[in-house]
Amino acid sequence: LVKAKANVNLRDKEGLTAFEISQKRGAYVLSLLEGERKATEEIENKEDIITPGEITTEFEEAAAKGDIEAALALAECHMFGKGVPRDPQKAFELYSSEILASNPKALTELGRCYHFGIGVGKSLEKAIPNYQKAAEMMYPDARCELAWCFAKGEGIPKEPEYAFQIFSEVAESEHAGAICGLGYCYQKGLGVDIDEKKAVALYERSAAKGHGNAYTLLGKCFLTANNVDEAFLLFQKASNVGDRAGKYYLARCYHDGKGVERNSEEAVRLYQEATILGDTEALLRLGRCYMKGDGVKRDSKKAVQLYKRATELDSTGGMISLGDCYERATGVERDFKKAAMLYQQAADKGDARAILRLGECYENAKGVKKSAKTAYDYYRQAEGTGLNEAVTRIAWCFANGVGVDEKDGSKAFDMFTKAMKGGSKE
Repeated sequence: LVKAKANVNLRDKEGLTAFEISQKRGAYVLSLLEGERKATEEIENKEDIITPGEITTEFEEAAAKGDIEAALALAECHMFGKGVPRDPQKAFELYSSEILASNPKALTELGRCYHFGIGVGKSLEKAIPNYQKAAEMMYPDARCELAWCFAKGEGIPKEPEYAFQIFSEVAESEHAGAICGLGYCYQKGLGVDIDEKKAVALYERSAAKGHGNAYTLLGKCFLTANNVDEAFLLFQKASNVGDRAGKYYLARCYHDGKGVERNSEEAVRLYQEATILGDTEALLRLGRCYMKGDGVKRDSKKAVQLYKRATELDSTGGMISLGDCYERATGVERDFKKAAMLYQQAADKGDARAILRLGECYENAKGVKKSAKTAYDYYRQAEGTGLNEAVTRIAWCFANGVGVDEKDGSKAFDMFTKAMKGGSKE
């Protein structure tokens, strides 16, 4: 059953597919765990039905006796709430248990837990070694996760050529994740020349195998092409197979009314599911929903909790949003020092919005010693990233003589004109 869940096209010795097998008593468990209750109608004797609770109990008993497959299945049940309440922390504990210490799948899942902060604090330093151990066993999923890290420079130095090489090697066995990774390399020009048509073709090839991330990346391509209807359907497929980013983008569709009628309540539900899987963007969106009372009862303190969690997951957006709460006394007591520290934390990671906010702190002596020169320097730094708001701030500096040698109306006029052309209303 565990193997059947990993491959819906798997056939038994009699040539029956997993769907056909689901008509039999034993495989009914698979259908039930996957949410397919239709199989119940195929069973004449209702006493033969096995409930999710019963099967998870069997997994627990088998795992306690050292059954590795049962331990893996039990961890998955806890991760996705199949037959038991969803409990990512319990799943993490199982993946890190002694019985699974040398299992490549468990090591990969353990790496993902650390990578995305699922059931444990986020730590790329701990994620990478687990991926590496499983990759050394030539486990394809682990090799792909490691390739993604090399492609994006997450936890290890960025090496796009090596990422492309790993994806290419693993894709030779028609591994859906590797094919998707290759598509990303072609789309972004990582280790290979940009070829968007080839990227889309690879995403489609991976999606045909049911790969969640491929559905999501393909959906984003359609979204860019303003085909919101097709994008919505692809994000829906990604969400249905448990893809973290897919749930986030599907929530955005419901939130913005793209490809579907606007439904804030459904958006909130999907944001919540994505946050459980470690999606930081979903945490930020969910926080804003609570802050505004959009699709959920307004609760600024709940919003702050979500921003704090996003900050713990190293999200610069979370740092800025939390800093804003401290600066404006929203959901927490006003604390300019904490706000400035959070802006500094995000600015150190190169976030242009944080650099701008930090400049404003120095200009207005909020949580830091007033320094017009430092403020001006930060505005210039933010402008260098292309942030149009920074151009407006620099214009005001020239107009009022803030951080510059003297007022300069001509330079102020030029900067205001530049900012206006960039879309600034201020």
